[in-house]
Amino acid sequence: MPPRAGATKRASRSTSRRPSRSRVITIRGSDDDLGIAVLAGPGNLVTTNDVSGVGGSGIAVNTSGNRVVGNVSSGNGCGICSSGSANQNVFERNHTTGNTSYGILMEGDFNLLDGNVSEGSGNSGIALSGTGNAYRNNMLRGNTGGAVIGVATDAGGNIL
Repeated sequence: MPPRAGATKRASRSTSRRPSRSRVITIRGSDDDLGIAVLAGPGNLVTTNDVSGVGGSGIAVNTSGNRVVGNVSSGNGCGICSSGSANQNVFERNHTTGNTSYGILMEGDFNLLDGNVSEGSGNSGIALSGTGNAYRNNMLRGNTGGAVIGVATDAGGNIL
């Protein structure tokens, strides 16, 4: 099947057990349900990517021990989503805007959200479940479902 009009690059998936680093990737209007997906292995670094127009998650993290830094996720289903099996990840300096569901959704344990911006989401800016998650220095504005939902530690400096 040919890529949809406007698709710059197909979805990027990491299934390696070894650490990997992605360089700048732009994904617009991918016909996949995921823009960038980290599916296996710890130590992945997802940085400086721009993902927009994906029907599902712009950036999906389904494994533990990774860093997601300095990405833009806009106009997707969920901006940045992490599954229940994704623990001890760091999400910092990311910008989510205009996603139809959550800006950032964390379902795992002991994740840190630091210095992110989430605005204009169709649901909450940050949604957390699991235990031991913390968020600090985030800016959340104009999200239909409110700023933060779920149980987590407000580690300070957030603008809600």
